Amino acid sequence: MQIVHIVGYNLVWTLTVYGWLWEKTWLGFVASIVYFCLVVKGEGSFSRDLQVMIKIGCLGFLVESFNQFFSIMVYEPSALFAPLWILPLWASFGIFHKYALRFMHHRIELALVLGGPVGAFTYWMASRIMDVSFGTHQWVIIGLEWAVLMVGLGCVFSKKSNDLR
Repeated sequence: MQIVHIVGYNLVWTLTVYGWLWEKTWLGFVASIVYFCLVVKGEGSFSRDLQVMIKIGCLGFLVESFNQFFSIMVYEPSALFAPLWILPLWASFGIFHKYALRFMHHRIELALVLGGPVGAFTYWMASRIMDVSFGTHQWVIIGLEWAVLMVGLGCVFSKKSNDLR
């Protein structure tokens, strides 16, 4: 099942980013739904995983809107909030983190050390494809955000593991 998470989430990421580039933002939503269905069929719980997707999707939208509002990462110069196409990316990340990254749920140091650089790297990859703008110090802020997010999600998933499985 681990391969479903690795391939599934990377397909969601790729189709979401390229969907934005190709002006077919629906691709990310469809990919996210397919990933969700595969997870639920394989090992998940429909209602609990749907809750995870909604909550992490909303959290991600708030984080991205914060970044947009304070010009940490600018998707569209005139927008106050993050674009809606970001929702399936974050929603799917919630499921990916819950299942594929469960080895980090109890390892705060690992989540902290990997979360920052890997999170910043994914934004850098997206910036090579998309027309988004960053400044030099913004990479540090994004890295710190991701370090905190990875530790926070790990703590939530490890404490509520009985509720979330």
